[in-house]
Amino acid sequence: MTKSVLGATISAMNQPSTQSRFKAIPVVAGLALATALTLLAGCTYLQELVGLGVRQPKVTFVDAAITRLSFTGVDLVVSLSIENPNSFDLHFSKLNYRLMAAGIPVAKGELANRVSIPSEGRQLVKLPLTVSGDQAVKLVRDLLTKPSAPTALLIANAEFDTPLGPMQVSFEDQKPLHKLTGR
Repeated sequence: MTKSVLGATISAMNQPSTQSRFKAIPVVAGLALATALTLLAGCTYLQELVGLGVRQPKVTFVDAAITRLSFTGVDLVVSLSIENPNSFDLHFSKLNYRLMAAGIPVAKGELANRVSIPSEGRQLVKLPLTVSGDQAVKLVRDLLTKPSAPTALLIANAEFDTPLGPMQVSFEDQKPLHKLTGR
């Protein structure tokens, strides 16, 4: 054998074969996956952090109260109960909402105040609304002429900040008007 052929043969014997290198890849990947699954199975917070357990908050339309009545309009405060089932606080940065009564769109608004909902807790959120005088007259006229019990429908869209980034929640709830005002 020549010196160069002998050197190449010895060099090839010292290098792991391509086949044995490919066998090591699944073993390393399997160990990494097993480690990650063990960490995730043992820690609820990590499950929520990676998106396996984040749950949407439950929103309930509680009531509406008149705060001011005039010829130009009616000011209301609508109360929502927001329940956070997660093990971390939720913060909503934006809430758009609109109120319909007896099928008539009467008011809409946006709450841009940052509100925090504690982990596994509940928060009452009050939303200000103004019904214009024209809409109030139209609503009263429809309420007096329709025989069925009038209802109020609240439609809201909220943006919550979570450890994984923003989460959007849409909400609709309908109640009879007499139950909302306590009469």
